[in-house]
Amino acid sequence: MPDVFAINREVMDEARRLMDANPSLMTRDAVHAAVVLVYELGGIYSFDQDFDRIPGVERFVPAIPPVT
Repeated sequence: MPDVFAINREVMDEARRLMDANPSLMTRDAVHAAVVLVYELGGIYSFDQDFDRIPGVERFVPAIPPVT
């Protein structure tokens, strides 16, 4: 089961900072990136290349199972 991380004031403040620095960043992406940064996680699995623009957030591309 995956870990669950609280969306607290620190996360929301970091998300706001990220959105101020990246005006085109969507709110949901900012919150996800803020969780990675605040909780010092190794990165995020996502197809969304917007995460590549955020310093300190490493994006891992999920493996796509082969079509049989």
